[in-house]
Amino acid sequence: MGKGDDAITGPSVSNSASAGAGLPFAPPVRYDVNTLPTKAVFFDVDGDGDLDLAVPNSESGGSGTQDDSVSILLNNGDGTFAAGTESTVGDSPNNVVAGDLDSGR
Repeated sequence: MGKGDDAITGPSVSNSASAGAGLPFAPPVRYDVNTLPTKAVFFDVDGDGDLDLAVPNSESGGSGTQDDSVSILLNNGDGTFAAGTESTVGDSPNNVVAGDLDSGR
């Protein structure tokens, strides 16, 4: 089983990677996303074996970023994430469900 990680949402997403069983988490690293992120989900978006992050964002209230979007942060392979990309979705997304929709094609 792999090492545990944690993602916490707020005005940004913070990620803390575990050093291993029974060891404390590393200091958090912040990643900017939309103003109102909720319920981040780890899953392998790009099929490289590393867990990426998907973060639904509700209306931003004028933050300059896209309202009602999902941010995707790709894992760099070292426990850090690339800057997020946003896709506009329906009104006030609150959850993300991850799955392989094309059977790995």
